[in-house]
Amino acid sequence: MSTLPIVSAATAAAAARYIAATSPAPIGNPSTETSMRNALLPAGGAFAIWGVIYAGLAGLTLLQATRDGSEGLRRARPWLTLTPWLHVAWFREVGRGQGSARPLVVQQVMWATTIGLHRALNSSEPAADDVVARALYPTAGIYAGWLTAAAFPAIAGLALESGWRGEDPEAWGTAGVAVAAGLGAVGAKVLDDPWFGVPVVNALAGIAVRQARQGRYVVATAAGALAAAGTLGIFRGLRRKRRRRAARRGDPT
Repeated sequence: MSTLPIVSAATAAAAARYIAATSPAPIGNPSTETSMRNALLPAGGAFAIWGVIYAGLAGLTLLQATRDGSEGLRRARPWLTLTPWLHVAWFREVGRGQGSARPLVVQQVMWATTIGLHRALNSSEPAADDVVARALYPTAGIYAGWLTAAAFPAIAGLALESGWRGEDPEAWGTAGVAVAAGLGAVGAKVLDDPWFGVPVVNALAGIAVRQARQGRYVVATAAGALAAAGTLGIFRGLRRKRRRRAARRGDPT
C-alpha cells in the first residue's frame, strides 16, 4: 500500500508532462486581455508557491513509504494517491482553452481532497524531534489555503471570458480581496492551522503588486493592508500553537 502513492505520483507526472507538451493552449495562462481586466489576478511571482506545494507533496509521498508506524501518514495515503491525478485532470481541462468552468470544478475537487489530506495528517502529531515530518506536515494547510485564494482570480477570469464586462474593477476587486482575506482567517481558525493563511497572504501581496502596476490603487492598497494584517495573524497563530504543543509536553517554555 505504501508504494501506491509513489507509483501514482510518478505516472501522473509523466501524464502531466505529456499534456503540457501537446496542449494547444498555454497551461494556466489567461489571455493578455483577460489578465489586464482581472482585478484579482496576482503578480506572477505569487505562483512560485506551487514549488513549495509540489516539494511538500513529494516529500510526504516519500515519507509515508518509510513511516508505517505513523497513523497520520497511513491515513494520508489515499489522498496522496489521488492528488497527482487531479493535477493531471486540471492540466487537461486548462489545456483545452479558456472560457470553460471545468478547470474551476476540478480545482474545487482538489480543494476537498486537500482538506481530506489535512485531516488525515493531523489525526496524529509527529514526535517533537521528528524534524522532517514537522517540516512537511504544513504542506496540506498551505495547499488548501492556496486553492482557496486561487479560486477568486479564477472565478473573475471565467466571468470576464464569458462576456462580463467587469465595470468598476476597483469596487469588485476590493470586495474580492476582502472576502478572500476573510476566508483565509476563517479557514485558518476552523482547521486550527495558521499555515492555511500563508498562501492567502502571498496571493494578497501579489494582487497588491500587480494591481498597483495597472493603476488600480484602491485594490492594491486594500490587498496590501490585508496582507500585512494576515501576516501578523499568522505569526500570532503559530505562537499560540507552539505554546499549546509545549503545554501538552509539559514543557514550561
